[in-house]
Amino acid sequence: MNSENPMEEPMRFNAQQWKQLLQWQLDGKSYQELISPEIEGIQIKPFYDAEDLPKTVPDLEHPKKVYLQERIRSKDDQQGWISAQEALAKGADNLRITWLGSSTDALALMNKLGAFPVVQHWVFYSVTEEFIDQFSRLSPAVKDTVRIEWDPLAMLAITGNWVTTQQNDLAHWRQMHTLLALDHLCIDVSRYQESGGSIIQQLAYTMAQLEVYFNLLPEPLKSSDQVISQVHVYTVNSGDYFMEMAKIKALRWLVVSMGSWYGLSLTCHVTVRPSRRNKTAYHTTQNTLKSAAELLSGLMGGASALAPLAHNELIQSGDVQAQQEAFHQLAILVHETGLVGQDLGAGSYYVAYLTDQWAQKALALNQSIRNSGGWIKAMNQGIIQQKIEQHHEKTLKAYQALERKQPSDKDLDTTHWTKSPFSRFVPKKTSIALLPVRRLSEADERKWYRL
Repeated sequence: MNSENPMEEPMRFNAQQWKQLLQWQLDGKSYQELISPEIEGIQIKPFYDAEDLPKTVPDLEHPKKVYLQERIRSKDDQQGWISAQEALAKGADNLRITWLGSSTDALALMNKLGAFPVVQHWVFYSVTEEFIDQFSRLSPAVKDTVRIEWDPLAMLAITGNWVTTQQNDLAHWRQMHTLLALDHLCIDVSRYQESGGSIIQQLAYTMAQLEVYFNLLPEPLKSSDQVISQVHVYTVNSGDYFMEMAKIKALRWLVVSMGSWYGLSLTCHVTVRPSRRNKTAYHTTQNTLKSAAELLSGLMGGASALAPLAHNELIQSGDVQAQQEAFHQLAILVHETGLVGQDLGAGSYYVAYLTDQWAQKALALNQSIRNSGGWIKAMNQGIIQQKIEQHHEKTLKAYQALERKQPSDKDLDTTHWTKSPFSRFVPKKTSIALLPVRRLSEADERKWYRL
C-alpha cells in the first residue's frame, strides 16, 4: 500500500522486535514476569505470532446458523405442549425436552411439534421397546426434526447408577441405534465442567465417553453406506473467555478426528449453556454478565446452538421474567451482533495455539484412559471422579485466596427464594461415586447465609 499517511502502513514486527519493545516499556523489569504461571500445563505469553502456530490447524467449517435453544421438562403431552408453545413464542427454534412421561405422550408431542420449524432434542432417562416401535412409524418429515439423546453413561456419572444394569443399558442403547438407524449420536458432557473438571479433562473424558458408544455401534452403521453422520454434544462454558472459545474449537476438531478413526465422516454440533459452577446466589447481575461472556465464547468457538441460563436460576424456579430476559440476551447475541457464520477466531495466533494445546493434551489423557481399560473402568474405579475432585480443590483454593467481600444485607435477603441454591446430600446406594455440581461460592454462601 502506498500512502502519504504513514499510519495507514501496518507495522510488522517479528517476535524478537516485540520482545525488545516490551523490554523497553517494562523499564528494567524482566520479560519473563509477563508470562503467567502454568494454567493446565500451559504458560500464557504476552503475545503470540506466526512462530506459535501449530503444524496442523483444524479446517472446520463455522456453523452458518446458530439455534436458540430453550430447555423444557415435562411428563405429559399437554404440559409439554404448553411449555413448547411458550418457547416458540419467544423465538426458540431448538427445544431440549427432558422427558419424564410415557412414550405414547412423547410421540404425540413429537407429531405436534413436527408441524413447526423447530429442532426437537429429546432427552430420555430410559428408552422402551414400545417407544422404539412407535418412533419407527413416525413420518420422515417429523423424524428429520427429532434428535434422541439417551445417554446411559451421562446418567451413570450424574446419578451414580445405571438405569438397570451396565450390560442391559448398553445392549439396549445398541438395539435402539440398530432398529431406528439414527443418523445422530447425542451425549451430555456438561457435568465434567460443573463438577470441577479442567478443560483438558473435559475434552479427554468426552472422547472416552464417545469411544464407548462408537465401539457399540452396529457394523452396518459404520460401513461405507454409513448412517451415523452427526454427533451432538451438550456442554457448558465457564468464564475463561479465550480458553473456552478454544475448548469448543478443540472439541469439534477431536470429535471429527475420532470419527475418522472409526471410518465415519462426521459433523460435530455443540450446544453450549453457561455453567452454574461460577454463579452465585447473591450477585445475580454479575451472573448475567458472566453468562453473556460464556455464550459469546461458545458462539465464537463454533457452537451450533446456545441455551440461556436465567440470572436467578439457582434461587428461583420458573421465574418467567428472568427466563425471558435470559432468552432476549441470547437472541440479541445471535441475531444482532452479526457474528453468526463468521469464524472471528480464525486469525488469532493465540486461539490457534490454545486449540492445539487443548487437543494434544486431551489426546494424551484419552490415550492413558484407553490403555487403562476405558471410560467405564475408570468410572467404576473412581479414577475420573478423583481427578476431577482434585482439580476442583485446586481451583477452589485459588478462588478462596482472592479477596471476597461479604454481600450487603439486601443481597443476603432470602425472602424471595423459592428453592435452595445449596447442594444436598441425600443418602442412597450408588454403584459408583457420582459427579455432583460444585459451585465455587457455595462455602462462602453457607457461611454468609448461616445455612
